[in-house]
Amino acid sequence: MRCPVLLLPLLRKWRSHGHGIHSPFAFSFATNVLRQPHSYYAYSETDPLATGKTDRLRAQRLYRIVLALRPSALEFHATISPACQKAATLAMQGFSHSTSGPLHIYNVSNTIPSSAFPPALLPDHSAVVIGSGQQLRHTAEALFTPLSNGMLFAGSHMAVIIALSHLPRQKFPIDI
Repeated sequence: MRCPVLLLPLLRKWRSHGHGIHSPFAFSFATNVLRQPHSYYAYSETDPLATGKTDRLRAQRLYRIVLALRPSALEFHATISPACQKAATLAMQGFSHSTSGPLHIYNVSNTIPSSAFPPALLPDHSAVVIGSGQQLRHTAEALFTPLSNGMLFAGSHMAVIIALSHLPRQKFPIDI
């Protein structure tokens, strides 16, 4: 049964705290990475570069995502804010070996056509889509649809696609 459109914000808020998420990996990722309330040492270096509250929160979240996924490389598609770029590169210095393929970081705005992005992710690659509105949802869905495995965590300002081969194919609308 599909959820009525009016209930989606409530469902995202509910799932953001781990409710209704039964996968141990997804629960841990949602509660310990996406919704982590505690500060990291790197925030003092990235926060002054942020242009506003949303940019600051995105940079902090991106730092935690990179630390959790431990990608082999970062690939930036389109320009991202200096705070987000600094956060991602600082997090890459936080571990000695990678546990997954590259992390693709997309900045989606209404001025960038979705055709400018690759049509699909390769297995064991992951992606973070930064933006808002219909363009964010459209790009995240376009990247996630061809995958046979992986998880999509989608919110109103960011979407995270983890395309690891050992994960089942699931979508989680959460408040990020």
